[in-house]
Parts: sequence; C-alpha cells; structure tokens
Amino acid sequence: MQENNWNGQPPYQQPYGWHEPERKGFAIASLVLGILSLVLCCLYGGLLFGIPGLILGIVSLVKHESKMGMAIAGIITSAFGLVYGIMMLMAIVMTFQFGMGISEEAYTRMQEELYGAVLGEPEQKPGNESVPAGTEEAGVMDGAAEEDEENPFGGNAYALTDGSVVYFEENGDFIWYDDDAVHEDNYAMGTYDVYRAELAESYIVTYLGEYGVTEDELADLYQSNAGDEGSAEENFTCLVLHNESVIRDGEEQVTEPYDTNYMGFYTGDSYDAVDMAGAEDALFTKR
Repeated sequence: MQENNWNGQPPYQQPYGWHEPERKGFAIASLVLGILSLVLCCLYGGLLFGIPGLILGIVSLVKHESKMGMAIAGIITSAFGLVYGIMMLMAIVMTFQFGMGISEEAYTRMQEELYGAVLGEPEQKPGNESVPAGTEEAGVMDGAAEEDEENPFGGNAYALTDGSVVYFEENGDFIWYDDDAVHEDNYAMGTYDVYRAELAESYIVTYLGEYGVTEDELADLYQSNAGDEGSAEENFTCLVLHNESVIRDGEEQVTEPYDTNYMGFYTGDSYDAVDMAGAEDALFTKR
C-alpha cells in the first residue's frame, strides 16, 4: 500500500462547483458614499461622504476585491463629490467674507468701537442719524435747521462733473442717477455713511487699511495744504457708499453688495474727493 504524507488523511478537496465568496464590501460602500457625496454636495455631503468613500475605494483596489469596476466608480464619484463639497464651502466662506464685507452685528460693533475711541461716546451713531427737531442740538435758527456738521450730505443733492446727480436722504439712503432727467434707468442706490475729521482718519486707517493710507500720510496731506483753509483737518471727510443695486440699461448689475469709498475735503457746498479704489477725482457740488 502506497504511503501518503497526510497522516492517513486524504488531501482536502473543494466540492465540485464551489467558488470562493466574492469580496466586494469596500467597493459597494465606496460607491454608495460617492453617490451620496454628489447628491448632498451642497449640504456638506461632499466632505462628509466623499473622504471616506475615496478611502474605501482605494482600500478595495489594494485588497483586490472582485468588484474592481465598482471600486473605481466609487473613487470617481467620491472624488467629484469631494471637489464639489470643497467648492461649495469656499463659496459660502467668500460670500460671508466679501459679500457684505461684514455682518450687520459686526458692523454695529465696529461703529461703536470707532466712535467710542474717537469721541468717547460709544452710543453715538454715524452722522447720517437725524437729530430730533425742536431740540437745541437741531440748531434751529430763524425757522430753518442749521446744516448738520457731521453729515452735510443728508437731505441734499449733489452734481458731479460727468453730469450725474446723487441724492442723499437724511435717513442714510442714497440714489445716484447718471442723468437726473431720467430716473427710470441707469442709477445706483443703497445706503451711506459719513465720517468727519478725526473720525474719518480713524475709519480710513483702521477699517480701510487695504488702501494703505497711514496717519503719517494724512498728516503730510494737511501740512502740504497748510495755507488752504478748505483743506484743514476739520474739513477732512470720508464718504462710504454701500451699493445695493445698480441698474444699467434696465438690467441689474449687482450680484453682491459692495462699497465705494471716497476721501477728501468738504468745504461749504462742495466735496472735493477721490475714489479710493481707482484714485479718480470726484467733485460733488451741492445743487
């Protein structure tokens, strides 16, 4: 009798028709997560499902699971979902950071801090706040209210050299017409703030730092115009237009509100300023 090497036991043989179970768990999970990352990419699903879906798809390939096509599909969908998720997150961040610039709450807090630092009165609001009529502060003289030194623009219209006209309301709204004879088209509208003298300097240096204007440069500006009373420090003015809507040829041009910042000197009935973004001169003359 022939000897065998299995201690008297025949070698194990798999039954006829038997196959090793397919390993496809990671591939299926990767594909499911990839699909979810695409469908829910606008709800942070791209990040939440895309990352694990991508990892599981790679693991499936490394383990040589049977459903390689499913694993590859999971990797592709997860990758696209992850990319879309990152893009959506960046869009949301940019909207909050650059859309309105800052939130209303943050803007109010900034106003209080700025006014408190310069005037010592945190509760005081920007110059476009109207003063109750009949009070001593209203400056009623001979039946006519004296011009508000903090906001000379309120309640007045100003013409510019290009023929356009801007109307400043006392409640802080403005509307700027390209042609004052045509009010149905080609105009910009929104709200505005006015800062004068030391307050204007602090606002420009602190909150408009991207323009690079420093306290020393402003001091040099006053010094260079020392012989001109109109260019004295007390006449230095910063006008900020918060553009909320711009209509051109009947079409809205603004997708996100933006600011236009002017700095210059307000003297009498005119404001000789410069657009801080484009360094373009702008002469506002009261009508």
